[in-house]
Amino acid sequence: GLVCIPGGDPFLVVWNRCDENSAAIARKETLIYARTLSAPERVQWMMSQGRYSDALAVAQAAPRGALRAADLSLETVGESYLKHLHQIGDHSSLAEIMKTVIDNTTPPFHALSSKSEAERGENKRKRWKQWVEVFRKSKKVHLIAEKIPLSNPKFETEFYGEVLIDLVRSSPEVMGKILKVWPSDIYSVSTVTRETEKAMAEAADGAKSQGMQENLLFLYALGGRRDETLNFLLKERSPKVFDYVEDNQLYEAVRSESSIRQLYETDQSRASTLLSRAELSQLPPEAVVPIFEQIGERRWLHSYLHTMFRKDRNAIVPYHKILLPLYCEFGPSSGLISFLKTSVSYSLDQALAELEKAKDSGKGSFAKERVFVLSRIGDWNAALKVLLHEMHDIPGAIDFAKKNNDPELWDRLIEFSKSDVETLTALLECGTGFVDPISLVEIITPEMEIPDLRDHIHRILVDAALERSLREGTARALDQDARSMVLELEAEMRGPLRQKPSI
Repeated sequence: GLVCIPGGDPFLVVWNRCDENSAAIARKETLIYARTLSAPERVQWMMSQGRYSDALAVAQAAPRGALRAADLSLETVGESYLKHLHQIGDHSSLAEIMKTVIDNTTPPFHALSSKSEAERGENKRKRWKQWVEVFRKSKKVHLIAEKIPLSNPKFETEFYGEVLIDLVRSSPEVMGKILKVWPSDIYSVSTVTRETEKAMAEAADGAKSQGMQENLLFLYALGGRRDETLNFLLKERSPKVFDYVEDNQLYEAVRSESSIRQLYETDQSRASTLLSRAELSQLPPEAVVPIFEQIGERRWLHSYLHTMFRKDRNAIVPYHKILLPLYCEFGPSSGLISFLKTSVSYSLDQALAELEKAKDSGKGSFAKERVFVLSRIGDWNAALKVLLHEMHDIPGAIDFAKKNNDPELWDRLIEFSKSDVETLTALLECGTGFVDPISLVEIITPEMEIPDLRDHIHRILVDAALERSLREGTARALDQDARSMVLELEAEMRGPLRQKPSI
């Protein structure tokens, strides 16, 4: 029998046992023979214990011919190991050791001829196919797919294609990894593409659909099918369409109403940027603007023209008149003030009319823009009125009066300050160089609460004293100069007349 020693391999032990009729003392068992197990015996015992990995290691180290004498072989041991993992459902481990086991247990092991090598290669190919089929039937092909060899052995085109087709629906992520590794000449790109297209049409799972989409785009690229790739990205409203068009210079391919609509439905801002980057020979504004007008989406037209204006305002000069009402329609944040300041291709009267129209329709006050246009027209009083009554921008109103240096503007500011303490305070801080401080002081009433009034009055008095001192000093200097010049004139008049000698 076998005697097992904890932590070691068993011994084969032979005992001698007396018959039952012998005396008790004579019935004791007598050890006749004991030895360690041979390599084949150890392999068989380990497999019986489920220790297939150890059994394979012992079989590989066994002397040449030892396994054959016991009707064993490396191939049978290796296959037993693989079958065991399949039976217990450990397909992950099975996939990990598949290549090593098949490579190390496929005969002949000591081939010297090309015929033997060809035989060995065919044997490996056969075993690989059998086990890949096991994975396919078990719906576990995604575990073995990345381990399938691309050479030694190399399989038929159909074999690699079938593996990819199995992955189309079951594991798009693994398929994507394989597509990036496998050469495209070992499988039929068109066949796999058709199956992926069918799967995409049937897909309901969002995550799988996304993976299938990535794989389909990759297959389209392998097949050089740019038009299909672009149409697919447009149809799926994929953000990748923008980089794809730009990288492949497909601007002319999106020069249609349906393409532009799909681009803007995907991302309005990126669509405008994409169209603006095209060469004018590929996508001139003269071709793009009519398409937007056909679509009827004024917001998209505004976005496109605004982006083009920022890039090169001279490229869309004929459309500045269109852009002005679009800016008014979609608010100041769209860059209206920048357009008004930099463009010279619009009428000031038209601009003011559009701004008033937009204001009346409730799209915004457009106060800052109206102040700019009114200033350019020369209607300073109206501009100041907007600053004071609508914007209540006292510092801005004072700066406006300083910039234009019109006494009438200062008079309007003083008149407005009679009912507005904040304006009066700002004018007091303005100093004596722009406004008569006496007129401001006369406005002040006991009911008014003016912050730091004493400091303001003190500064006015100091400025007035300084101004008086400057005037008096200037007057004295002028008087002295005048006296000196009068004396010189009198001396000149009392002296002899000098005449130039005649020739």
